[in-house]
Parts: sequence; structure tokens; C-alpha cells
Amino acid sequence: MHHAALGERARELLVAAEAHGGKIFKVEYEEGGPLLQAGAFERTGPDWALALGELVDKGLVIYKSGSLTEHGETYEVAPGAR
Repeated sequence: MHHAALGERARELLVAAEAHGGKIFKVEYEEGGPLLQAGAFERTGPDWALALGELVDKGLVIYKSGSLTEHGETYEVAPGAR
């Protein structure tokens, strides 16, 4: 699904998540910003954290409560966003 109202990075992250089971993993690093991963798609930096925040704010991606693992935080594409 195309979401014209999203920024370029947010759209790219959403497409990657949809292509890889609907999951995004976020790992916080002290330097260089967080690492966001959806399957083989990996991006690092504060701009990508903002893109994830944009997806959460628009209700397209939700945080999985209690999902903090050794891989970081888990987010999933919201039902109806696909």
C-alpha cells in the first residue's frame, strides 16, 4: 500500500517491514543512533528513528508491549496498515 503522506524514510521502512513479516526491530546504540532492522533491511541513525516515530504516530506501526529482547524493541505493522 502506498502512503503518500509519509516521509521517504518512513515509507521505505514500512515497505521493508511489510516485506519481512511485518516486524521492525530497534536496537539503541550510544553512538550513531539506533539500528532499525526489518529482515535484511538495516539502517542506522537518528533520521531512521524519526521515521519509525512517524509510523507509530500515524498508527501504521505499533510497539509490541513487553517485547524488549536481546534484539531490542519489537514493532509490528498495525492491522489494516497493509
